[in-house]
Amino acid sequence: MEDDLNLDKIEVMFMNKLRVDTELRKEVEGYAKQEWYENYLALFDKIQKYNDTPDLHSKKRSMVVEMYQVYVNEDSEQYILIRDDWRGYMDLVASRLLQDEKSTTKEENNTLVKMLENLVVKRLMSLFANCCLKSKRIRDERNRPPPISKSSTWTNLLSSFGRKKSSFR
Repeated sequence: MEDDLNLDKIEVMFMNKLRVDTELRKEVEGYAKQEWYENYLALFDKIQKYNDTPDLHSKKRSMVVEMYQVYVNEDSEQYILIRDDWRGYMDLVASRLLQDEKSTTKEENNTLVKMLENLVVKRLMSLFANCCLKSKRIRDERNRPPPISKSSTWTNLLSSFGRKKSSFR
């Protein structure tokens, strides 16, 4: 029960992070900044009608935690692992949807699978990739020595030469 509350908090934090992070919104301009996530949750709510798939709910929960952690840590190695995990998960959900012919038509199933592909694979991975690239650029800029302009170099050399010259007097 307590775990569920913490996970709910993490989901809210993740959504709020997307809402207030203007830099991130600029990075992923062209995508709705939170629409993909709301659609993703709506998709999982629809999947909840399958009584024989309780693992989908727990899988969704753990993925939300991982998404949040990768977003915060901007860890590109972890991003690759989660990308592969999501692809496997997408296959699992697609096969579950296609198996159940009682409650949905084949066309509805195909629509849901396409929705999952678009929202999860394209938008989510693009978001992570942009976070990782942005993080790498920031780290590279921090580690790079400050640029030395030619004029300041000459000024420094001349001033140090002038000091040495005056010390000989």
